[in-house]
Amino acid sequence: MDHHSAIAVPGPGAVTPMPEGPVRKAGRTDTLSGVTIGVLAAICGLAVANANYAQPLLVDMGRSLALSEAALGLVPAVTQFGVAAGIAFLLPLGDAMPARRLLTAAMLAQAAMLVGIAVAPDGATLLLFSLLAGVFGITPYVLPPYASLRTSPDRRGRVTALLAQGVLIGMLLARSVSGLVGFHAGWRVVYALAAAAMLLALVPLRRVVRPEPPRMPVRYPALMGSLLEVFRTVPLARWSALTQAFATGSFTTLWVGISLHMQGDAFGWRSDGVGALALIGAAAALCAPFVGGFADRCGPRASLLAALAGLTVSWGVLAGLGHSLLGIIAGMILLDLGATAADISNRTVIFSLRTEIRTRLTTIYMVGKFTGAGIGAWGTGLAWSACGWPAVCALGGMLAGLAALAALLRVRVPVETA
Repeated sequence: MDHHSAIAVPGPGAVTPMPEGPVRKAGRTDTLSGVTIGVLAAICGLAVANANYAQPLLVDMGRSLALSEAALGLVPAVTQFGVAAGIAFLLPLGDAMPARRLLTAAMLAQAAMLVGIAVAPDGATLLLFSLLAGVFGITPYVLPPYASLRTSPDRRGRVTALLAQGVLIGMLLARSVSGLVGFHAGWRVVYALAAAAMLLALVPLRRVVRPEPPRMPVRYPALMGSLLEVFRTVPLARWSALTQAFATGSFTTLWVGISLHMQGDAFGWRSDGVGALALIGAAAALCAPFVGGFADRCGPRASLLAALAGLTVSWGVLAGLGHSLLGIIAGMILLDLGATAADISNRTVIFSLRTEIRTRLTTIYMVGKFTGAGIGAWGTGLAWSACGWPAVCALGGMLAGLAALAALLRVRVPVETA
């Protein structure tokens, strides 16, 4: 089977316009219970946490392994680049093999890489295992398309939001837990516990994700070739990936920068205090279902533009009031809300497209997202070493502005050339 037949993409004259209002299309009835969706959301959160434990621990890691300030941003950066690579080369397998088998293999491999991080003797080894932990960290990105295919269209935005909520809570609680555990027991213990948690999570996952045949068996080379065809023929996948790359880069800039800022001379905090800030940011996660409902009612375009406006404004707050704790908290909450809403809105667009290639559409979107995250993390380390917090805010604001610009261009471009 060649990659053209593998995806059955539209012809050259076909157009995929952006949904202007609520997404309503025929689809299969719900087959997932509320409890199952809750379990999937929890597993998403636990799995995504593995890519976020490092951020409050960067200063401690640097001291332990003699890393320079400019190199500190590489630790989260290589993890995010690894996630992008795993999504590009492993996530498409979700369209060609049973989800249960793919998830089991990925979680076992990631647990092994987390053990490697825990025992890393030097910076180079740490970076290598961080990269590989990201490569096998595809669980939170296999599960949303799996769930969306088993959810009726009128609930898809809410279910997508619930899984996104699990991801966001996992990201934020990862920082809180790692900061606290890292301060009292050391950063290596954080990763040892993370490896154990992934092995334990396999038990509920294998109960709720049933064994079933793949939707469309296809050989791996044809599957990978089809990604390029989907990228070429589905414009919304390209625009959504670009927009979210900038938005996630801005989000990552905050969380890498805030760790360095709060543990620097201005505040002199420790890793446990930085982790506690993530609990405040978790307020954004509580709003995720409301964002999904708004996208269902008013359409993802309206929610996306509102989200990116908030994301951009938040950096003005952080730059102007970054010398005070209250100003930082206000900016963090606004930024987390904006980033969460942007991600949910973009995912709702992706999941409203064709079901038979949904995993590959998600692949394109997520590769863009995590490439942006890696660039944001790397750039934040360089910005901090050059000019401190003002440079971090300038970088974050620039990325947020570029996300808003990409979204505006996407919704204004004529349909004929979209």
